[in-house]
Amino acid sequence: LEDWEHQLRIVEDEYTKCEIRAPADGIVYSANRDSRAADPSPRKLPEWSGDLFDPNNRGCLVEKGTPICQLSRTGKHAVALVGQDQIDQIQHGTAADVWLHQSSPGVFYGRVVEISREPIQELPRQVAARGLVPSQLDAAGRPVPRQPTYRVTLELPEWPDAVVGSTG
Repeated sequence: LEDWEHQLRIVEDEYTKCEIRAPADGIVYSANRDSRAADPSPRKLPEWSGDLFDPNNRGCLVEKGTPICQLSRTGKHAVALVGQDQIDQIQHGTAADVWLHQSSPGVFYGRVVEISREPIQELPRQVAARGLVPSQLDAAGRPVPRQPTYRVTLELPEWPDAVVGSTG
């Protein structure tokens, strides 16, 4: 019985190491999609493809260091998608006026706190559906920007009365 209890403590300890805890309150979004083709080999765990949260990825192998989600802190940040033709005008700390369709008053003031180093690989569906960024569908049917487009994170000291997914 002691040996079994010892083994159980080892398994529980390993399980605890697999927990992922948010560093702050926020809203979870899936990380960028992956376009790898799944390997159907029965000799190894299947790799995930598409969106990690897709039901068909349950039980798939996720390699160490793979981004699994994004956490947007509520009440503090907004994301802008900026085309390559304008990204050189933006720097860390740049002041920004943010206008949201779903909010009043219309303009909020913020500053740039992060600029993605690489262009995004896929547009959020609500952005593509509203035609806010010129896009096209890739071979897998996902909306992709027509020009390289970067994710710019803005800090807003005063958070608008808007819902997640608001556009402007």
